[in-house]
Amino acid sequence: MKCKYCFKNRCIKKGVRNSTQRYQCKNCSKYQLKDYKYKLFEINDEKNIISLNAEGVGIRSISRVLGYSKGTISRKILELSKRVVRPIYAQYNQTYEVDEMCTFIGSNIPKNYVYITYALNRKTKEVIDVVIGRRTKANLKIIINKLKVLNPKKIVTDKLITYVDLIKPYTHDTNKSRNNRIERANLTLRQQIKRLNRKTLSYSKSLKMLEATLLLYFYWNNWQMKNY
Repeated sequence: MKCKYCFKNRCIKKGVRNSTQRYQCKNCSKYQLKDYKYKLFEINDEKNIISLNAEGVGIRSISRVLGYSKGTISRKILELSKRVVRPIYAQYNQTYEVDEMCTFIGSNIPKNYVYITYALNRKTKEVIDVVIGRRTKANLKIIINKLKVLNPKKIVTDKLITYVDLIKPYTHDTNKSRNNRIERANLTLRQQIKRLNRKTLSYSKSLKMLEATLLLYFYWNNWQMKNY
């Protein structure tokens, strides 16, 4: 077999991997296969990955639909998420709803719980910002400070006591009937992103991948992405 990299020497047999014969070039020393199972990634499929992710298709399913390996899909999701830009809004005197949605990493036990905390404009339903991690005061403060810059008319949250000091001196509402927009958004998130479903075999194996899929989902809705 002729080398597919340097095109100079013939390759020699060098071991077997997953029942497939491997070859090594004597000139450039690179390993290769005679026939590859997966195709080379095409840039046009980036949009397909984003839309399939937003429609609740898991990584393995995206791999089968587009014909790429699971590793390629995972890498592309991480790469694309790094290009997502958190928007800067020029809006004032608006009502915002803030809530935390619980999920887990690895296995469904309390020590693996993480929270998706985000803020929503009650009128336009735009996602202002999102933080993924523990439900700590530091993480909640990131969201609240982003809202304070917009001089909010009112901030609606649940009855979590941590919010009281963070929101002062702005108006704070904890009435359960007034955060129905973000509660409905939580339901949509669980329906749209497979790894957030309550009863499913799909789950996040790392915080990094959970954050990446969420950023792509918000980009698919109304956020922006850098063009390289």
